Amino acid sequence: MLVQDITVQDVLRVLEPVWLSKTETASRLRGRIKLVLSWATVAGQRTGDNPTRWLGNLEELLPAAAKVAKQANQPALQIDDIPPWMAAQRRRRTGTRIAGTTAARSQEVRGAIRHEIDLDAVLWVIPATRMKMDREHRPSLSDVTI
Repeated sequence: MLVQDITVQDVLRVLEPVWLSKTETASRLRGRIKLVLSWATVAGQRTGDNPTRWLGNLEELLPAAAKVAKQANQPALQIDDIPPWMAAQRRRRTGTRIAGTTAARSQEVRGAIRHEIDLDAVLWVIPATRMKMDREHRPSLSDVTI
């Protein structure tokens, strides 16, 4: 399909099958289509309004994402639950313990290399190349972690 021919109905045909069941995915998909069509407009490949625009457009045809997919916040660990949680962490594999006690992302933990962890200093130095913000991160470790 040519980008100049894409209409609101075409966008709806793509989004509606997943909007109610996979709202976050559908919302991201809408955003990506919007970027492509915006680029096409700037590049002279299409004219007119972007059919993926939410306000005054798709908002009239689809329920708001926040109303469809109500996300519950992850509850905080209650103070009385900390000792058993820490005991469970001690029984787990090292990678799981590091992830749970340093709040590191799983990708950072999976990519950890032995020379990044200084047992004497009880410190883990994650290089900037593996960090989301491209900055070195130095989480402290503890006996629980190690």
